[in-house]
Amino acid sequence: MPVSWIYNITDASGGGMSASDMENNAQLFIDYFTGYMTAEAMAGILGNMQHESYLNPAQCQIGSGTSTSSSSGGGLIQWTPRSAFVRWCVDRGRSWYDGYYQLYRIRCEGEGRDGCSGYWLKSSKYGYYYSWSEFCQLTDYEEACKAYLYERERAGVAALSTRLEYAENWYNFIQAGQPIPTPSPTPDPPEPRPYEDNMIMYGGIRDLMRRGIITNGKL
Repeated sequence: MPVSWIYNITDASGGGMSASDMENNAQLFIDYFTGYMTAEAMAGILGNMQHESYLNPAQCQIGSGTSTSSSSGGGLIQWTPRSAFVRWCVDRGRSWYDGYYQLYRIRCEGEGRDGCSGYWLKSSKYGYYYSWSEFCQLTDYEEACKAYLYERERAGVAALSTRLEYAENWYNFIQAGQPIPTPSPTPDPPEPRPYEDNMIMYGGIRDLMRRGIITNGKL
């Protein structure tokens, strides 16, 4: 059983993570959320997470450097800007690459607490209206993968088919302990955030208005 997170502070494609490294971190994720959400919901998040960071909690956006003051993404779900996420962690006495604390952050975003309100948002643009509590009880990993993409990630490039493939692998891993496919030496990197997003905190009013998720500052 895994006892600690495997991480590499890097902005390189692949994050230095092997299949066994990702499985180690995924098991810690599963242990944390078991009893809180369904296997399908966990697989949906893990599918997004693998695409965003290779499950490396210290992954920095590809080619962005590793500075904690960067306006690019960082962490398991590529919080953007990294600098604001780092500040949130430091203010609470934690390292930004602490995998357990990132899981706490994900939960806080869903529950809207500890300075994390406004990150889980129902999206009329994509037709997804799940509350966080409804998401946590989903029984279809594909639906959960799409819901987390549209209601939380709001990625500049969806790469949905890739996320769904990863979610299926993680669902099989959770349900039957099947190992995930070994990644290629240079797996496809997460798409960089659009340039104009680099200076806008994802989930902020300007970001959501630009994406057409809200109008006039209102949902």
